Amino acid sequence: MDDLCDLLDLFIMEFIISPRLALYNYSAQMDDEEKIKVALRHLSTCGKHVDNQKNGKSKFRALAYIEEGNKKFESLFREDLLEIYTKAAMYAEIGSNELARAYGNRSAHLYTSGLYEDALIDIERALAIGYNDDTKTKLYVRRAKCLFVLKKEMSPEIEEALSDARKWLDKMKEADKKYMTKILDKFPEGLLNKTPFKKYDYNALLPEPPQDNPKIPGASGAIELKYSDQFGRHVVATRDINAGETIIVHRSYATVIDSKFSHKYCWNCCKRAWSGVPCHKCVEVIYCNETCRDKAWSEHHEIECKVISVITREKLDIYDLLALRLTAKAYKEAGSLKKLQEKIRKIDSIDDPILKCLTNNRFDHTKYESVYSLWRHNTIDSDTALRLSLILCSLAATTNIFGEKILNSKQLLNNEEATFIGRLMLVNHEIASMNASKFSGDNNAGLALDPLWSLFNHSCDPETINMTPGNIMSLTAFQRLEKGQQVCINYDEPFFFAYIPNRRLLHKKFRFECECRACKECWAPDFFLKFPHCEAYTPAALMKKLGLSSIFGEFKKFGDMVNANDDTKVVLIPDLFRVLDFYLRVYGYPRVEIIEIKLILVHISSALSHKY
Repeated sequence: MDDLCDLLDLFIMEFIISPRLALYNYSAQMDDEEKIKVALRHLSTCGKHVDNQKNGKSKFRALAYIEEGNKKFESLFREDLLEIYTKAAMYAEIGSNELARAYGNRSAHLYTSGLYEDALIDIERALAIGYNDDTKTKLYVRRAKCLFVLKKEMSPEIEEALSDARKWLDKMKEADKKYMTKILDKFPEGLLNKTPFKKYDYNALLPEPPQDNPKIPGASGAIELKYSDQFGRHVVATRDINAGETIIVHRSYATVIDSKFSHKYCWNCCKRAWSGVPCHKCVEVIYCNETCRDKAWSEHHEIECKVISVITREKLDIYDLLALRLTAKAYKEAGSLKKLQEKIRKIDSIDDPILKCLTNNRFDHTKYESVYSLWRHNTIDSDTALRLSLILCSLAATTNIFGEKILNSKQLLNNEEATFIGRLMLVNHEIASMNASKFSGDNNAGLALDPLWSLFNHSCDPETINMTPGNIMSLTAFQRLEKGQQVCINYDEPFFFAYIPNRRLLHKKFRFECECRACKECWAPDFFLKFPHCEAYTPAALMKKLGLSSIFGEFKKFGDMVNANDDTKVVLIPDLFRVLDFYLRVYGYPRVEIIEIKLILVHISSALSHKY
């Protein structure tokens, strides 16, 4: 076989059609080490080697995407054309003329789309690499145009761009030279006067991160971790908490982007990458900027990069990618394989379930200890074990993680370090499948894993609401919580969206019986209409009583707020929480109006999280 992709296809086919592959029949009681050895043994039966020289960069594919984009420039929707030029950049060799052209052509599309700042970024990149002399005038004129639209007046920076444009006029073809001279002579006459495209910053949605919990960084001092035989590890309130109080704001430990969106979102921070930069080595990921690219390389991508180059991401489940990410981060965090083994042995030796997940006596969600100790159960099937063993083979063949490259899967069978990493990937896959959640953005765009999030138990009547734009995890109190009360989140859908049979399916997946009030009293959608009412207040009356924003008072009724524009919704969120807390303090729970405001907040937060 030429590469591991072909090897994968071969083994999956043999795995499905050949009765001699008894991997399907292995005992569910096997430990993780035995599972990975069984999978490796079956891989080794072919005696094939991994091609660790595969490189996805291709001048010809980059040129093909550039030409496709140029042909369709006037006809394609903004997102589609942006994808084509971004893929051209992903396939272009670093520092190549093709990469400069990809950036330069994408800058033209960004300019016509109203993304002027991103266009300027691409122009600078193209010029820094070395754009063709006969087209540099176009780039400098485009720079001047972007600056003029943003500044609304002439400036020395714009004059400099125009001067640079004139310097390269003589390098152009005669027809192009005449056209650009005419533009330069009349500048800024006839400029595109398109309003800048509205880009959303998810930081605008988030409250200030709490700083008052010395035991749980990034969390409010109003919570602490507890353990009981009934609830396992869980979170309780250390004081009374009001509705609208911030409980958590921090970056999740690990995120991965689905292959369908690999050209769209940053592989490091998950922000929308309008002027994304590719990895220097692989063609599988992009980043929103060079800073994110460098950070990702040092934290995890140096390990992942070669693996996902030889096993294309379409061949892997997204949970496989997350298991690889967790393993890579654990390795990089430890600093060496030996130190990682020592860390895992230390965690395994701790019996106390709280101490097990702590680092230096703190629950630090940025450390692997907090991840490795998460709840999991024996769910690895033979298909998954086979895919993870292929990842292990690729790690051995393309990196120096085991000291030297190992090209033959047979050599891994008796390699204790390889068995250790294989077992760790199986553990991480189980952790990912039980604890990861979808992050906001395009539907199913990717997964995020936050270890602290995973320690909150479930309630069908949500006591908290989450806002998770990008890779930021935030949690806000949805109800008033008393000191000593367990703080819960909702794993799927609250009772006002999901009927009890659907909720039982969720409970079956996570292997627990929900004992929240909504389940005990059989609350379901529309059930809240049977609750008593609060005193009738209009938004305008509440505005005066509680000192809310004038925007809040402009609405005739609460339900209209769901249809407000996005900027107004951002303003309404804190006001809605203040009204919620007022109703809870004065009238108690449950009440019809309280559930209605919860519904509005869920709708607004969901709508905004898909844009920010």
